[in-house]
Amino acid sequence: MLNILVVEDSKLIQHMIQKALSSADFNVLVATTFEEARNITESNKDIFLAILDLTLPDTKDDEIVDFMLDIEIPSIVYSGSYDYSKVEQLMSKPIIDYVIKNSDNDIEYIVDLAKKLERYRGLNALIVDDSNVTLTMLKDYIQPLGFNILTAKNGQEALEIAEENPISLMITDYNMPVMDGFELVQKIRKKYKKEDLKIISVTSSDSIEISTKMLKFGANAFLRKPYSKDELNSIINNLIASLFSEKENIQYRKDLTNLIRQIKIDNLENTKAKNLNEKRLEELKQENKDLLKAMNKQKTENEILIQRLRTLMKEPKFKEVTRAAHKIEQPS
Repeated sequence: MLNILVVEDSKLIQHMIQKALSSADFNVLVATTFEEARNITESNKDIFLAILDLTLPDTKDDEIVDFMLDIEIPSIVYSGSYDYSKVEQLMSKPIIDYVIKNSDNDIEYIVDLAKKLERYRGLNALIVDDSNVTLTMLKDYIQPLGFNILTAKNGQEALEIAEENPISLMITDYNMPVMDGFELVQKIRKKYKKEDLKIISVTSSDSIEISTKMLKFGANAFLRKPYSKDELNSIINNLIASLFSEKENIQYRKDLTNLIRQIKIDNLENTKAKNLNEKRLEELKQENKDLLKAMNKQKTENEILIQRLRTLMKEPKFKEVTRAAHKIEQPS
């Protein structure tokens, strides 16, 4: 069970989040102050996620956020106010998301996001771009989500990496040397089906033709530069959710097919067993009939023999023989 740290000074909100996360099979650790949060992180080194209120009684500004990032605990900011400049400032840091309190389904959104993050752990994401700046930026954007990040500077490098490592997400630029994004998508789709790998195509071009071509030949989504971290994360979350949904549906269909096959086999075996039982029953019935017939024949033969004996006993010679035998048996 994964540990989630909730840092929140409101007992009501604290209770609501704790209840929702516990229902989703997470172990919830609770702190109401920065100091309590610090003590918990010192005694628990395996915290999977932190959900952070910004207005704590013993801290100010983004101190709690910076602290969690320094000790490399993925964090979601859960704030009661929405200041666009503040949101931009926080989202420029490697946090996972900024969620507004008291918005519709805010806690449900956090729980859903936590479950997604749990599933992202161990998945490989491949970023393909010839720009070091872009590679670094994208890595900073998506690494907090929990992916294992792999990078390539062109399509050929990406194909080689994909041959050696299973990948679930690929973000690729369109214009690259050696092999561009279009050729990469075409070739990688020979190895990975859409239900196994989600591809996001990125370009600075305004050409609708490029985006249409990329989507038609295998990309799942298209992003045009410049784009925000929020925009990228939303697309990733939707794509990976569909990735698991498709895999679960495929597994469900496989399980259902296997179950139907097993039922058919069982029914066939039961039918064979039933036929064998019915055949044996008929054989037993016939054996009983034969035995009864033999018994009746024996009875008839015995009755004939008894009748003959009775007839013989009535004859004079039988009586004489009987008297003679009686005299012989008498003592002298």
